[in-house]
Amino acid sequence: MTEQEEIENYDNFSVPSFGTTEREQQKFGEEQRNICYNRFPRFLFILIVYFIMLVGWAINCYWQRTGTFVCDTIFVQFNDIYHPGLATFSGLYDSRCGEGDDTFCERATYVESGHGSRFFFCEDISAWVFAFDEDGQFNCANWITGSPETDVLAETSYNIMESVKGSETWSIKVGDRRQLPVPHFTLECYDCKYDENFCGGGARGKCVNNRCACEGGWYGYRCDYFMPCEKLEVDPLHNVGGSRTWAGTYQMIVAPTESDGEDDEESTTLQSMMANSILSLGRTFLPIVIFTSSDYISPSCQGVKVCISSSSSWYDVVADIFPPESVVGTEGITGSVPALGEGLCNVFGATRFEVVQENVERLGYNSSFLGYALGSRMHSKSFETWMTRSSDRQWTKMTSWIFEALVEAEESGITPAQRRIDEINKRLQRQ
Repeated sequence: MTEQEEIENYDNFSVPSFGTTEREQQKFGEEQRNICYNRFPRFLFILIVYFIMLVGWAINCYWQRTGTFVCDTIFVQFNDIYHPGLATFSGLYDSRCGEGDDTFCERATYVESGHGSRFFFCEDISAWVFAFDEDGQFNCANWITGSPETDVLAETSYNIMESVKGSETWSIKVGDRRQLPVPHFTLECYDCKYDENFCGGGARGKCVNNRCACEGGWYGYRCDYFMPCEKLEVDPLHNVGGSRTWAGTYQMIVAPTESDGEDDEESTTLQSMMANSILSLGRTFLPIVIFTSSDYISPSCQGVKVCISSSSSWYDVVADIFPPESVVGTEGITGSVPALGEGLCNVFGATRFEVVQENVERLGYNSSFLGYALGSRMHSKSFETWMTRSSDRQWTKMTSWIFEALVEAEESGITPAQRRIDEINKRLQRQ
């Protein structure tokens, strides 16, 4: 090809070729931008859907971890065939998730209203268990009753109500190794806030704070019982030929509640030695009503002498229950131990630290010489215990029972002050 031909070809190719390439690049860029613009709504839609799903999953996870899908309150009824004290733990248990500052938990724990017993799931034995410990130490070794074994990942391990739906029953520890079926065991959901007819449909009561508030003339956990008589008369002829003298008139135990007026003598509340009370028009009623007589002291308690520190708050409680001749005021353990050794009292109260053997012997009393014995620790935040001479072991057993009942009475407001007791006695006399 000649030089002239090459020049002509270059002129014919170069100018149109560069212009065409630039136009093609611009067209390609516009197409890419259009593709991005077209894809953006789809991407945004997917992002929104993903965000909604993530938020929904987080809310559902939170509800599950805080026990929203299980009962807030359960009702439990035990039998006392194998364990005499087990029936006293019957009542309402409220769900709790997390301990202390921890607001999340694997499974809900149900704690007795007003006390420390609880239901919780134990992964070590793959079962729901019931336990009570005075020191609040709950583990898989000190359970009293337990559900059938279940898969840890199954629904029954997260919802306690599923544990009573199968054919297998709950079991109870009898001795160290034996386990027997729990007879007449009831476990039901008590969430009245979801059922308007739960408390009698308005005619007998209504649900207030997930508790049945009964109308006049009704009481009970579901307002299903007629109001009990407030006064009982017993025929004294049944004591003919017996060596004991019992009272013939018994009055239903009453005490003030927080809703009662401080100075209102007519404001009373039915109470008993057990918790889990039911509110009803200014009164609190319990399934098992307890009656007492204001003019009666059991002959079995005659002769008891109780040493108690005069500066202790327990002195007022003891003085409100026992007659004056049965209460011996001391200056604490330094006065109670000598009084016990000299026979001035049968029993005295002290803290767990004070009654250990080393502390008693430090006061000059050898345990073998004094021969003292300790009663069971009471269910009290003050951790009081009771000490007697070993020769008076009947006093140990009796005082442990009496003062555990006194703890319940004090915490329930039955014996808060002498002024209130005087008001109750006045009402009894008027009636």
